[in-house]
Amino acid sequence: MRDCPSIKVNVRVGHVAPSDKTLVRCCILFADDELLESTLSNKTSPALLVVNNSCNFKFDKDAVKGLFSIGSESWAVLVWSFAIVPEATFQGRPDHSNALDLHGRESDQDDQGISDHNRVEDEHYTSIFQIRGSTYGEQYQQNLKGVQGALRQCISVPVRLLLEEDNPKDKNAICVNVTVNSKDLKLGYFGVKKIPKVTKALTSGEIVTTSMKSVTSWFVRNLNSRKLKGSVVICKKGKWLPDSDNNFIMQICKF
Repeated sequence: MRDCPSIKVNVRVGHVAPSDKTLVRCCILFADDELLESTLSNKTSPALLVVNNSCNFKFDKDAVKGLFSIGSESWAVLVWSFAIVPEATFQGRPDHSNALDLHGRESDQDDQGISDHNRVEDEHYTSIFQIRGSTYGEQYQQNLKGVQGALRQCISVPVRLLLEEDNPKDKNAICVNVTVNSKDLKLGYFGVKKIPKVTKALTSGEIVTTSMKSVTSWFVRNLNSRKLKGSVVICKKGKWLPDSDNNFIMQICKF
């Protein structure tokens, strides 16, 4: 095993709950930097977050004993960057129940917790999408390298999803573009099976946030070299449609 370098990071302890299991709470660490200060400034708890970058790490339990409850595990999650979903508030006390309350919707919460009558379309669901078509394009590889460097420096990387109706290979194609250092970069496309459900979310205005998840390298056997590949995280209103083997249905929906 190769030696791994260590870094010293100032952190703040917080408590989070999955958006679909708001009564389940766990301890988490946030990198204590200007991003954390500016994002949470004048923001009361709780808030709905989308995590852009995080990592798991192992720590010395004795070194942090008494600082916060860590249970029996010696692993923790450190969040490097995140975004707050706008216009999302919660009803109830943070230590009791967190029922999501979007503007224009009456709260269904009672004293026993979250009501079973909450509408699915009012809930937020997050899914991870791999970026395809970038392995053999040198320009795509250079763009991914730029994104990777920005993410390592905890620099925000805005993501845009564009419908390419003039694409000669597939008029339903969805292109993934980002902005790094004020430059617009094209990273690749979504896979065919993902196109129908992402197009539905885009055209229906259901997407809440889109962000880069990661840029990693993998070994491509037929090229006998390592290449970069990226992935994005999309949060939308309501449940995601299943993957589809038939991309033609989106051509029908557009007419």
